[in-house]
Amino acid sequence: MVSHFLRRDARDFWPWWLLVGLVTGLAVAMYQLSFGFGAVTLLFWAYFMFALAPLNWILGSVWRTQHNLSRHYLLALPAPRWRLFAVQHARMVVFWIPLLSLAAALPVVPGWLARVESAGLYYFALLTSCALLLESSVWSALDQERITRHVETRWRLLAWAKNFAVSMGTMALLWVAWADFLFSTARLHRLAKDPFLSFVQIGRGLSFVLFPAYFLLAALWAWRNSRRWSVTD
Repeated sequence: MVSHFLRRDARDFWPWWLLVGLVTGLAVAMYQLSFGFGAVTLLFWAYFMFALAPLNWILGSVWRTQHNLSRHYLLALPAPRWRLFAVQHARMVVFWIPLLSLAAALPVVPGWLARVESAGLYYFALLTSCALLLESSVWSALDQERITRHVETRWRLLAWAKNFAVSMGTMALLWVAWADFLFSTARLHRLAKDPFLSFVQIGRGLSFVLFPAYFLLAALWAWRNSRRWSVTD
């Protein structure tokens, strides 16, 4: 079943993969021309947007449009719903491969991560961040379906505000943990002297607690998302 959907995704999204390849080639050229920071920044944001863009198409929706498959169809497939949700995650993770590969390579790129005293925590933090952002995005997509059911404008406005607050709050939590980690164990040349991040040094070592907590949060969020995704009413 996974291979069937992956082949389908490859056919549907090949222009996107081609575009990502072109952006990668441009970034490599920029890096060779001594635009190192700009090249990596370009790749990071391009890969990040690429990872999130196919989310709604993959998850399906209670309504059928040219941009969304029907979740009724997905849930009607002859497989347990927890397995179907796992298949959806496997499909979504494929689009995270470029971003994860880029982040995983940074410790060995000269001039970026000067030293990683805790490589194990770095890669654990990387996978945890991916999981937390993914589950946050799944929750947001499912919540947007629920928001459309609000008839009164004030309730829709409050629901959108909550959706935005949760999404931005997740980013803020990860930002605090990564800033602490970079100052504590992996001196990042470009950020080491940034006054905007210097206050994080007050709580040095906090990332050793935050990332395991985020991992647990991601697991609980995945459980909640699976229950919400598996219904259409």
